[in-house]
Amino acid sequence: DLPESDRRMLIQALATYRRVVISISGKDTDTGAYSDFLTQLGGSIPFVYTIFTSYRAMQMIEPALSKASAVVLGHSAQADVQQVVAGVLFGRESAQGKLSMSIGEVFRSGEGCMMTPGMTSGRVIPEDYEMNSNVLRDIDAVVTGGIDAGAYPGCQVVVMKDGQTI
Repeated sequence: DLPESDRRMLIQALATYRRVVISISGKDTDTGAYSDFLTQLGGSIPFVYTIFTSYRAMQMIEPALSKASAVVLGHSAQADVQQVVAGVLFGRESAQGKLSMSIGEVFRSGEGCMMTPGMTSGRVIPEDYEMNSNVLRDIDAVVTGGIDAGAYPGCQVVVMKDGQTI
């Protein structure tokens, strides 16, 4: 447990990086102790969370995860799982991630994505193009809400900047 002054220093140090990967492992029950701190981190820089425990840990840090650029659920801290997740993050491994059940309010059943090795879109983050991931996430929430409410049968939003799909 870090004193508040050390937390602020760590947050300032992390703000100098373009991307930060935070890995969660250990006992699910221990994860909740970090919720407030992890929530403080979100905002100005893109965070990627890799979760090497069960989905229960995600529920405990849901406010922080809602601000993340990406979340990868590995379900296990075994070495081979960690290697595959690292490969996914660097675009060397494929991943097929559709949730079979909802996890809290942020991650709904059926959500997820497919990644194949060599995908370039996985390396592009809005902040690389002076855009804000949180704003794009809000746009996505409006579109999803409209579809869920039956306001329109479907919708697709494509965001591009400088010729690059974001």
